[in-house]
Amino acid sequence: MKKYWVLFFCLWASAMQAQTLRDAVVVVRPNYTGSTVKFLTGFSQSLRRDGYTAAADLLAAYSKGGYGTGFVWLNNDDGRYYVITNRHVVAQAKDVDIELMPADAPEVKYSGCRIVAVDEGSEMALIALPDTAAFAAPMAFAELKFADGDEVYTAGFPGLGGDPSWQLGKGIISNSSAKMKEWTVQKSAKVIQHTAQVDPGSSGGPLLVRNAGAGGTGYAVIGINTWQARNRENANFSIAATTMQEFISAHFSQAAPQSREKLQERAQGFAKAMKEGYRDVYPYLSDDYIANISVSDFYELLASLTDSVGAETSVCFGNGMPVDGVRIGLASALETRFGKKTLSYGSISNFTDSVATVVFSYGDTPVTSSWTFRNGEWAMSNFSALDMRDMAKSGIATSFGYKNAVLLGVGIPANSATRMHLSLAYEYTLSTFIIGGFNFGRGSFNGMDSDTTGIAKYTSMGIHAGLQLPVKAGPVYIIPNAKYYLQFGIVNNPDSKEVGTMGGYSAGINCAYKLKRKSYLIGGLQYKVANMTADGLSPASRSAADGSYITSNLNTIELVVGITF
Repeated sequence: MKKYWVLFFCLWASAMQAQTLRDAVVVVRPNYTGSTVKFLTGFSQSLRRDGYTAAADLLAAYSKGGYGTGFVWLNNDDGRYYVITNRHVVAQAKDVDIELMPADAPEVKYSGCRIVAVDEGSEMALIALPDTAAFAAPMAFAELKFADGDEVYTAGFPGLGGDPSWQLGKGIISNSSAKMKEWTVQKSAKVIQHTAQVDPGSSGGPLLVRNAGAGGTGYAVIGINTWQARNRENANFSIAATTMQEFISAHFSQAAPQSREKLQERAQGFAKAMKEGYRDVYPYLSDDYIANISVSDFYELLASLTDSVGAETSVCFGNGMPVDGVRIGLASALETRFGKKTLSYGSISNFTDSVATVVFSYGDTPVTSSWTFRNGEWAMSNFSALDMRDMAKSGIATSFGYKNAVLLGVGIPANSATRMHLSLAYEYTLSTFIIGGFNFGRGSFNGMDSDTTGIAKYTSMGIHAGLQLPVKAGPVYIIPNAKYYLQFGIVNNPDSKEVGTMGGYSAGINCAYKLKRKSYLIGGLQYKVANMTADGLSPASRSAADGSYITSNLNTIELVVGITF
């Protein structure tokens, strides 16, 4: 009988530990600013128009405020409770709501909790809970060592049916010291690879080991779940607890983080990072900078990236971290454009405890930048010398294209047979280099019947297709192009009316100035050659004796203006 009581006690103790553990793991819901929501929803709508439905759905959901996981930690020095989570869970957030979801008790919600510190390099964020918060057993960090093959647990609230749902997973450490240089900006960050279950919504949750001496939960924290490898089975990655402890210690030990001296230190760090590479620049860019980038600017930015940086950006979007993807692209653009010469710190002006202006010297040129203090740190919110509309590289512009364009043409006679000509065309790009559309024309030409000379007028409509080669030259695009036309219409002779066809071609050069994404002002010149055939007879086969019009090719020099949208 005694052994059954022992078994019952063990099962009961295990259940109580799991219950207490669930009380120390929380749901983290970010609250975004209006500018962030505008950026994300606008970007989502643009992607949907372009046919990228999955990415559009992801951004739309993100803009409504997703959620992640965090865990409660007690700071014995100030007696306050904090929530530790991943930085990307709270990226762009002005504050967060913390939700406790116990199994057999009402949910508890702490609204508008302040983000007191973030660290781009280690992917950490620290959130202060209100003074009224109380927990029976907050999480503790493990002091024991771990190795490959050790049993580990994941705790969190991944999504189920669109709502967070408690999940305790079990697995082993498959690599106790993984090298993840492409994911961590902080070179010293230690990463643990493991097989315990991780799903969307688990980010920021603890990686645990059993530890009877770890307080009421019976578990101790050895890491924080941060990434999941795609196209791999059970390849999940956590940032080690030692990195978390370094982040916490650095935050609470720093003095006057909002001071002018701290801003100067950050600005000098940014200038140094510009010589090192975009990964070093990344941590200095604020969420405000990202939120103020227009959808059009982002596409211009994306077109300017190298293949490797573009792929890294795409991975971030695919993993549900679009803000990080934009920040990587922005850091790369800054480093590419301004890392060639020495960027040095100059001075600080317009200083308050939340915003300031920093002036740098780029070679001999002064460059201003805006900085904001948020989430415990100064970060750049604008760099005046970076023109987002002129990011793409000069040369053949493979990203050039538009869905719709309206073009108006005025034709000036280029031979004796031709008179004035007006055209209106709807055009679109099938790809960067292939164009097509519909066109309407109205004009006149000189004709001759058997007795008199007259003027014939025509109205036509038809289709056209052609090729173009857009070349970016600074802020404009130079676009050599060639098109073939086929039109049908009515020809009004002085004393008769005929059904006619007109075939021909044009060659010329257009110039386009970008207003915003895939919206350009266009102007150009075209040399256009058309051959009018009326009543089924070509002009060359007619004679004056048959009473029909005789005309040569209708050649015009056409001035074209238009806009794409």
